Amino acid sequence: MGLFDTIEFPNAIKCKACGAEITSTQTKMFENLLNHYSVGDILPKYVVTGILKETVCCSHKESGKKGSWDAEIYIVVWNNIFVDVKEEYEQAEKRLLTFSHGDLYLLYRELYNERNEFRYKFNALKSWIENYIEYEKISKEEKEELLKDKHSLINFHMRMFAEKMVESENPLDAYLEELENRNRYDTSFIL
Repeated sequence: MGLFDTIEFPNAIKCKACGAEITSTQTKMFENLLNHYSVGDILPKYVVTGILKETVCCSHKESGKKGSWDAEIYIVVWNNIFVDVKEEYEQAEKRLLTFSHGDLYLLYRELYNERNEFRYKFNALKSWIENYIEYEKISKEEKEELLKDKHSLINFHMRMFAEKMVESENPLDAYLEELENRNRYDTSFIL
């Protein structure tokens, strides 16, 4: 038994017995520290470049069938980078032989964009919390005064924040929803 690491598949693998979609498997090939690996991650240990064989299982929970279905999958690794998972060795070998620096660029460009998106959301939320703390320190009279003076550029940012606080019953939830539903890159400043 012991600890396993989890490998997340880029594409689900269908069980040939019941049709259930399998999206990950556990392995003891790496650090065995309950880590999760997905495409683009750097794998630990001594793997450099090659194809690793692993097994996936299905308990057939949805179909009610007894027993389990086991199948071999092939994990494609290029210079310690988890590249892909294939169901057939020939497909895995072809993927390994055709993987190039261009593929690496495309892979990491998406990861880089995800990192930037996370940073944007983190910093936006941090800024919102700082504004909220500042807003809560203001007296009730000052809050009312902020909302009355619509044309003043003094405290413009705090006035905009105060208006949003008044509009919503739960402003944090409203802001988190707005942050989650916005376009990937904010272009609202472009006319």
